[in-house]
Amino acid sequence: MTGRFRELNAVQVRVSIDRIEPQIWRRLEVPAHFNLRELHLVLQAAFGWTNSHLHEFEIGGLRFGDADIANAENGPEDARALDEMDVRLRDFTRKPGTTFRYVYDMGDNWVHTVCLEKHVSLEPAPKVARCVEGGHVVVAEAARGRKNDLVRPLAIDRSFAQLAFAVDHAAPRSRWQRPKT
Repeated sequence: MTGRFRELNAVQVRVSIDRIEPQIWRRLEVPAHFNLRELHLVLQAAFGWTNSHLHEFEIGGLRFGDADIANAENGPEDARALDEMDVRLRDFTRKPGTTFRYVYDMGDNWVHTVCLEKHVSLEPAPKVARCVEGGHVVVAEAARGRKNDLVRPLAIDRSFAQLAFAVDHAAPRSRWQRPKT
């Protein structure tokens, strides 16, 4: 290191699906400027979801998601959802181990634990998220209570470890992109 200040431009994130065995997880490097909506799209790509269901983040007792949709579904006693576009990963504390929940598909209730393992400085600054490790694959998104029967091993190989995802702002789904070598 040359002694110059290195901006913390990415966050190493470990995401696992709760209440399922064997554990399904991914370790991701995500640009720190990504907001929660972009993180949602990254998680969709990382777990092979199709972005066909509602989602929300539960952080410190607050709900974040597509506020217009979530609040339209709320009853008078429900807590309001805040806009996921307003929270960026760089807004979180730099303290390693900060965790929160990501819930996808309110019918099947896929609950994920998101752990911000550490803020890092990558050269060059990342423009896309990258999956660097993971374990197991979810076979079907609409499990209807049969989650444990739908897990199979994930073969971690170079192609998986080097696979990156970019958020396509023009489309609701993420697209896969191989990093340039």
